[in-house]
Amino acid sequence: MKALVRLLLGVYLIIATYLAYPSFMIMIQDESTQAVVDASQSDEQWEFLKDYAKLIQWAERHGYKLTAGELYRTMYQQRYYVAKGLSWTYNSKHLKRKAGDLNLFIDGKYITSKEAYRPLGEYWESLDSKNRWGGRFNDAPHFERR
Repeated sequence: MKALVRLLLGVYLIIATYLAYPSFMIMIQDESTQAVVDASQSDEQWEFLKDYAKLIQWAERHGYKLTAGELYRTMYQQRYYVAKGLSWTYNSKHLKRKAGDLNLFIDGKYITSKEAYRPLGEYWESLDSKNRWGGRFNDAPHFERR
């Protein structure tokens, strides 16, 4: 009987710890899978980053003022965003280092309208057929590689 109580108590503590400290459990999972993801995706990550640099340079030449948004995102962050309704997927390209957000400023004001981002998005998509602009799915500051 004591063994069963200890077993149930142990299971309870594991579950309680997971629920109370999800970041601890997620970090363990992230660290164990991160090296595999990085190695298998490194060529595409590199192509994404080169095009992202071209986009920033193009923006500067055309008078846009940008600041950096989110580039890489951990699974812990992604779960938080989904829970808060800020994202709708657990398969974000940010998790794979193949997406980035850019903040656009016009006359000192932060702009999120799709139309203001359209020239940036169209240029982004012209760089490579794998590039997709978030304005196509209601996330204008978002630029990703499929």
